[in-house]
Amino acid sequence: MKSVLIIGFDGLQPSQVTPELMPNLARFAARGVFFENHHPVYPSLTRVNVASIATGRYPGNHGIAGNSFVAREFNESRVLPALLPELTELLKETGRFLLCPNLAQAVTGAGKTFVSLGMGSSGNAFIHGFSPDRPGAYTSHPEFSMPDALNVGVEHKYGKWPERQFPDLARLSYGARVMAEHLLPEYSPDVAVFWAGEPDVSQHKTGVSSAMARKGLAEADRAFATLMAYLEKSGKASDTDVIVVSDHGYSQVTDFVDVKRLAADAGFGPEPSKGGVVIAPNNGSVSFYVIGRSRDVADRLAAWLMAQPWCGALIADDSLRIEGAIAASRVAVHGERVPDIMMSFAWDSKPNSAGVPGHAYSCDHVIGEGDHGSMSGHEMRNTLIAAGPSFKSRMRIAMPTGNVDVAPTVLHLLGLAGGEAMDGRVVREAIAGGPSPESIECNTEVVEAGRKQNGLAFSQYVKVTTVGKTVYVDEGNRAGAPA
Repeated sequence: MKSVLIIGFDGLQPSQVTPELMPNLARFAARGVFFENHHPVYPSLTRVNVASIATGRYPGNHGIAGNSFVAREFNESRVLPALLPELTELLKETGRFLLCPNLAQAVTGAGKTFVSLGMGSSGNAFIHGFSPDRPGAYTSHPEFSMPDALNVGVEHKYGKWPERQFPDLARLSYGARVMAEHLLPEYSPDVAVFWAGEPDVSQHKTGVSSAMARKGLAEADRAFATLMAYLEKSGKASDTDVIVVSDHGYSQVTDFVDVKRLAADAGFGPEPSKGGVVIAPNNGSVSFYVIGRSRDVADRLAAWLMAQPWCGALIADDSLRIEGAIAASRVAVHGERVPDIMMSFAWDSKPNSAGVPGHAYSCDHVIGEGDHGSMSGHEMRNTLIAAGPSFKSRMRIAMPTGNVDVAPTVLHLLGLAGGEAMDGRVVREAIAGGPSPESIECNTEVVEAGRKQNGLAFSQYVKVTTVGKTVYVDEGNRAGAPA
């Protein structure tokens, strides 16, 4: 019986899949399909993209608009981190935290089994594994499990989860053992997700491809080898499709920007009244929610942001029609819970000390550290590799793909319904017997906008590529920034 194993490496860049840094994954990539033009959704944040991987939907349609966001139907002036217990509180109060079904629900709803193990945030694991009142879903994370008794058995056999370290080698090794020795053989899942926190943990701490990050990459590669060894020894390699994915690319931090303080000084404070602005910092992007949705306040806020040297691309809710901003629908972020204004920090392609190109401003990290979340062309490229009985072999595909394509492709591989309602597409060009990549039409467009005010001119662009109905954001920045 065919099964699918999804292996996620948080923050893994395609350029890091090399024989020197990750020999086991590099060999796997050489025999399978390497997607050279893979994209996260914007904003290029982990929990936003985990939700898109799990649902096949854009942020406006799955409802996780940021690592921190405002759910107006819950509380229009409270910023929620996409973590436990806040997501469970949102679920309890509103009856939902995702706005659409996830992969776990689609799999268990078809009477099949879903297993996930995560070492990233609690929000990641909850988004992947949420499947209420349906048997056949099992999730393990250092902070919780579903069902609750799952971690009791895990820790009885393997001891308690290690505390997070930098690099997070012990937790990664522990998680790989639990997945390969316990969860996979115990439950024989039809779909399994293994989510590793490295190299993200290390790259946030010391920068992209730093010495610490290289240690994290090496341990991630050993974890990958552990999972592959289980498939071979158990005889399941011949009927298991393996998909390796990351959530986003990376940049080195140009400088820290205290947007909340600067905005408050400019008169955009968080007072819970009409005219107030609630600000959700999101690493390389910032989300702004105008209380009462005053267009006048939103327009003045946008004008102020356009005058700041650290402002890159500026996106506004379609209904506001802000001069100089690009409409959210043009970059596939429109929908419920989308902020009134989203600002991506300005970025460039200068290399860091390790020779990796890409710098951007941040509201959560400082010079010398790594970050993501912006519309940088370096953050809007991430990793997708696939191999197994359903996929073509020894192939590199330059066709654009994205994290929204993972869920519909998995459902297609298993012959399950639900993928047709998703925003992503089935990557048929990579599947055995599928069309050649060259035969699939794609269209690239540069969307521009600008505004002149007080003797200053702001102009910006966003580059998007479309395949069928699926939109991939390539990059976006203020015009004239040294890309």
